[in-house]
Amino acid sequence: SNSYCSKGLLRRDNNGVLSSHRRMGRKYYTNNMDCTWQIKAPSNQMVHLWLKSLSVEYTRGCGFDRLEVYKTLIPQESDLLARVCGSNTNFRWITNSSGVAVKFVTDESLTKGGFVMRYAFIDAKRNNEMQSTRKAINDCYSWERLCNDGSYCIPKEWWCDKIHDCLDDSDENNCSGGGTTCHQTQ
Repeated sequence: SNSYCSKGLLRRDNNGVLSSHRRMGRKYYTNNMDCTWQIKAPSNQMVHLWLKSLSVEYTRGCGFDRLEVYKTLIPQESDLLARVCGSNTNFRWITNSSGVAVKFVTDESLTKGGFVMRYAFIDAKRNNEMQSTRKAINDCYSWERLCNDGSYCIPKEWWCDKIHDCLDDSDENNCSGGGTTCHQTQ
């Protein structure tokens, strides 16, 4: 399910989508936004974040419009993992925490397209594989699958979930049952 801007929204689903605003990509976000999502995994799992798209005002140090990721449920500067702005795609963060906060802040001037981020809970085995092996964007882990166009590796459970993650939509093609089951081609 998709979650739009709100204050303190707690997400406990094992995977989902966060976005700056409802019509992301077709309309600009508004001024003076201050949105926080809290993502809480079970204690034996970690949170994996994937920034699919970001289009916000760029300034050095990201002092105006920005997306922030924190390694705790309560955003504090000392727990900041990342602060990003400008136009970026395909950033990934694996936390060593079962709880994280994602914060989106905008100022009173320039607005742009916003952001879309996926999250998923991963177990220790997946986390160990990701921490011990550095891979290129199209060199998939054992629990991922490469998009047909070679653009991204995405978790296998994201295939046929009715959310388009691959640039060529290959993760949502050849699905039966209204997008709930995939015909495996790899």
